[in-house]
Amino acid sequence: MERVLSDKEKIRRAEEIYARRKSNSSNRERTETTVPINEKKNFKLLKKILVQLLICSLIYIIFYLIQDTNYIFSDKVIGKTNEILSYDINFNSLYQNAMSYIKNIKQKTDEEIKKEDINEQEDNVEDKNYQEETLSASDIVVQNNENQEETKSQMELDAEYIINNYSVIKPIEGKVTSEFGKRESTNPIITPNHIGIDIASNLGSQILAAMDGKVTVASYNSSYGNFLKIENGEVMTVYAHCQNLIVKQNDDVKKGQVIALVGSTGNSTGPHLHFEIRRAGRFIDPRYVINFG
Repeated sequence: MERVLSDKEKIRRAEEIYARRKSNSSNRERTETTVPINEKKNFKLLKKILVQLLICSLIYIIFYLIQDTNYIFSDKVIGKTNEILSYDINFNSLYQNAMSYIKNIKQKTDEEIKKEDINEQEDNVEDKNYQEETLSASDIVVQNNENQEETKSQMELDAEYIINNYSVIKPIEGKVTSEFGKRESTNPIITPNHIGIDIASNLGSQILAAMDGKVTVASYNSSYGNFLKIENGEVMTVYAHCQNLIVKQNDDVKKGQVIALVGSTGNSTGPHLHFEIRRAGRFIDPRYVINFG
């Protein structure tokens, strides 16, 4: 049997139902009005617009090119294109030519370096053997009578050999200012042992080849200045301190031919010719071979 509610209970229950309904309504309103703060934006529409713009741009460009075909396919443009395409580029040939060019440059550089080394060696040899037309006393005038007699004997033999086998003349007329052998001087340029003979002459006077031969050296160094070496078999004649050289290396010359001009180059105190005669590398007093008066 159902219990009958009193009036107070009915009022209380009605108030509870009202309060519950009111609370549920407030919760729904908050849920419906709340917007998530970190909600991601939807970019689909923006992407679609960009794609459409790109498609429209491409269509416009194609349309423009079609409208301007008169220039793109003009005779001028087609001619230039054919000209470029007609070039026959042989890359293998280009590579071979480049390598050959580099090889030639390297070869020339090596030859120049070698030539410089040879010239430097020649200068060193000349400076060592010469040093202002001199050698050490042991080379031309020995320090004791026994060696001196032996050197003179060899020198006389060499001079006799030259006289018997060659025709030799004076290379220039002039006064002999410095003899072969020992000499005294307070000038530091002039050292005490002389390996040739000095003949004074006017600047620019002609120097003649003393004998037939081949020019083996036509060069310059600090001691000899401008100088020549002319060889014929075992015999060599040397002409130093020249102003100018008229013949060049590998030239064949005849006795009496003008080969240079008198100067004062290198270690020199004035215009003169320094003249040497050698046989097989041995120095000979030129007076043993030529009469200088």
